[in-house]
Amino acid sequence: MIVKMYTLKNGLEIFNDVVAIRIKNKDYNLLILKDYISLLGEIHGYFEIEFENEVKKYENLNACFMNNNNVFSIIIDGEYNGWSFLWFSIIITLYLLLSYLYIYFISILFYR
Repeated sequence: MIVKMYTLKNGLEIFNDVVAIRIKNKDYNLLILKDYISLLGEIHGYFEIEFENEVKKYENLNACFMNNNNVFSIIIDGEYNGWSFLWFSIIITLYLLLSYLYIYFISILFYR
């Protein structure tokens, strides 16, 4: 079984040779094994990936998942901190300001 995990922090991570996936949500518990039925859902809680020799645990998360043809895809939300969002908004604001100034000065030069 293959797990494709998308996060803002780490991008795409692909895990091969997964034995099982456990999901503990506030409404339900799931154990997904190889050749399990197609699923689509949300996680608000606990998620773990079981390999032959190890277990990777992810707690207190919000995510959306899909299981289809032995490929489990999950998109994890909330992996960014406030500072990265602040820097992103500052960069976008500066870009828009510089674009406006560029257009303003070009219009002054060519339309006088």
